Amino acid sequence: MLSEFGKLMLAVSIGLTTPVVGADLKSQLESLADAHGIVLSGEAILAGASAVAAKGDIAERIKQMLSGFNHVVVHSPQGAVSRVMVLGAVRPASALPDQIVINTKRLGSHHALTAT
Repeated sequence: MLSEFGKLMLAVSIGLTTPVVGADLKSQLESLADAHGIVLSGEAILAGASAVAAKGDIAERIKQMLSGFNHVVVHSPQGAVSRVMVLGAVRPASALPDQIVINTKRLGSHHALTAT
């Protein structure tokens, strides 16, 4: 019988999940990049972020791990992930106003507006 750790290591070895090594997302992503030959840039932005238990193929794992960050994933012509660029943390969206008013100008039976 395999222990839980043994099962996790087996799953990792066949590429089903990314282990949560320590509690640092930066080192987790660096480890994944090293293992798969992915060029990583902007990883300093991840300092202090908690690691994420991610499952699926490489692209899906990266997507799960970087869900709280703006990032770009570049694929090679063969379709493999070749580069990941972390751009920054996702900012919360601005609250929408209660009411939106658009000034219009009456032109006969129509209303026109100026868009810039």
